[in-house]
Amino acid sequence: MVAEASNSLELSVYNSTKPTSFEFLDKKISASTWRTLYVDALKLLAEKYPDVFKSHEGKSIVDTSIKVRSDKDISDFSRPFGIIKKSVGGWLFVESDLTAQQVLMNLKSLLAVCNEAPDSFLIIFSGYSPQNAVLNSGNYFHQTIQKSLSEIVQPSLKKETDFTEEEQYVQWLMGKGVKPSEMQAEFSMTEKVINRLRISSRNLFSITNPSEIDHISFSLTHSSQWRLYSPRQQNQILHTLGLYHEFRNSRISTKENNEIVHRATSPTESNIPSKKSHVQNDPRESTVNVDTNVAIIDFGDRDFTRYNFLKPTFVEYDGERKEKKLWQPLYLEACKYLAKDHLNIFLNHSHLPILGSNPEIVIGSKPLGLRMAGTVTQLSECNFLYIETGYVASDILLRIKRLLDLCNVNYNCLKIGCREQKKAESFSQQKAIKNDPLLTYL
Repeated sequence: MVAEASNSLELSVYNSTKPTSFEFLDKKISASTWRTLYVDALKLLAEKYPDVFKSHEGKSIVDTSIKVRSDKDISDFSRPFGIIKKSVGGWLFVESDLTAQQVLMNLKSLLAVCNEAPDSFLIIFSGYSPQNAVLNSGNYFHQTIQKSLSEIVQPSLKKETDFTEEEQYVQWLMGKGVKPSEMQAEFSMTEKVINRLRISSRNLFSITNPSEIDHISFSLTHSSQWRLYSPRQQNQILHTLGLYHEFRNSRISTKENNEIVHRATSPTESNIPSKKSHVQNDPRESTVNVDTNVAIIDFGDRDFTRYNFLKPTFVEYDGERKEKKLWQPLYLEACKYLAKDHLNIFLNHSHLPILGSNPEIVIGSKPLGLRMAGTVTQLSECNFLYIETGYVASDILLRIKRLLDLCNVNYNCLKIGCREQKKAESFSQQKAIKNDPLLTYL
């Protein structure tokens, strides 16, 4: 976790560390756990500032979550610990069943109440330094770190870009309670297998797109050599890739995340300037574009058969419009748009039907078994993602609607325009009359 995150989130990385001792009020006291460190620190404070604790019997100390109770009122404490004797007999207790994160926050608040500087409270602990841990380095297994409470709870601001990719990942793992030492061997093995099977020659940390990680997982499990690895190795590799995928998703910037949410959940605003000004707010409110002869497809419909007699004019996604005069190229273009943000959905449905019973998405060097196959994207030097496009308009629209549902994209985000084919309809009617004996006779 970087220093720009909240204090509570940053301090969670210390749950994976172990204290050895602390220095406070000219005393050095051994502490093998955060709990013992906490109660010993409170004893020292209670000895110097007894009124702070005695005046708050039965309630929380001002501006802290530290509850002080007598021996009669500790039934809701899971691990009560006596810190100071009462003048009338008995003890005052505090809750000691706390995580390292809670201990550090409580100490910070209590020192402020007692007007003690957090710089004067020195903690020596062993484990992983949240600022200096590196996954490929072996020197973090038994590091001894010495920091004041001030350095821990108020670290110097450091931009996220100042941390290496490895440092960010290690800090993220520690924040989830995962020990980097346990992941080091699995991460190294995963990277070697990916390189050995020629899935990718890149360093895993250089891959930042979660969709690429999805593709690597898919390519591994569909490789002919995948079966050569034991089930235990396979699970370790997939677990490692799963964690790394989750990490990369968490690193998406607020701006990028907002853009994705905006595309997926809300209609495009009608007041977008210049080249995007043609986009309507909601096609259900107005199904006609600037050109009154062009209608916008409503994906809320269940039956699209009437569109078999219409001719497409354009497809638009996220403000980008392309003119298309045939349904099959339009379908391919819509798939390309969706695959940019949701490639994993297409990968997960490879060699499977979108609708019906026959496979419609194929990964390989050739689109075997597909009619009118179109190339959605290139996955590697020899592998492409193909999709079958040989359908009539109504079937194509049903498939686009299905893909929008699978990708969890709002129907308003993808617009398709179409135009009536009056000449074609007239010709069809004339042909029907000509071929009908009764109508010809009349």
